[in-house]
Amino acid sequence: MKALRIYTITAAFLLLLSACNKKGYYIDGGTEDGTYKGTIMQYLESRPDVFAQLVDVIKYAGMETVLSSEEVTFFAPADSSIRRTLEITNLLIPFAGKPVITKITDVKPEIWRKYLSRYVFKGSKSLSDYPQIDIGNLSAYSGQMYASYDGVPMNVGVNFTDANGVKYAGYRYLLISLVNSATPRDYTTWWSAFVASSNIKASNGYIHALQFDIHEFGFRSLDFANDLIYNN
Repeated sequence: MKALRIYTITAAFLLLLSACNKKGYYIDGGTEDGTYKGTIMQYLESRPDVFAQLVDVIKYAGMETVLSSEEVTFFAPADSSIRRTLEITNLLIPFAGKPVITKITDVKPEIWRKYLSRYVFKGSKSLSDYPQIDIGNLSAYSGQMYASYDGVPMNVGVNFTDANGVKYAGYRYLLISLVNSATPRDYTTWWSAFVASSNIKASNGYIHALQFDIHEFGFRSLDFANDLIYNN
């Protein structure tokens, strides 16, 4: 009972931390308009400084073919996002009598795929292909709801910043969100990530690299931890 109480308190604390992190984001807004001579998978492999662990997860989860031969759009999470989720998971799962995760293969491939597929969308879309989103005025600019590769409801939109007092006249950046299906119109219940570098064009689609300083792989670490407790 004591261990269960500690686990519950820890989970509540991390849930609060996660909710705070949804608003404490850093915005880069950069773009890469060039064309990469290779597939999305080959691009990720060419950047081991950022995506080495992500590449391992993709291969282990059985999604290498998707990112190599299918026409898709990939919102690429950095290795630091994977590490952050594993760190939070390893704080929680010992209270449920589960061993900590020390390597990617300690987690079932289907669990990795479940969360990885939230970043993959069928079809090739650049920043200019997405509608505007204004999180303070969703009734006017709501982005657009999309189903991820495995059917999870997500929202993607382009946020326009202000410039010199002129609304929406500044730079633009993509925002991708895991939508709470119970409250799909309430942005405060979404889990969002900002794109740091957009429009990396590969031979089979676009890569939009996510801002990495606070993003948690899968958008919500507590979901990942619960899957490891009950389904791993």
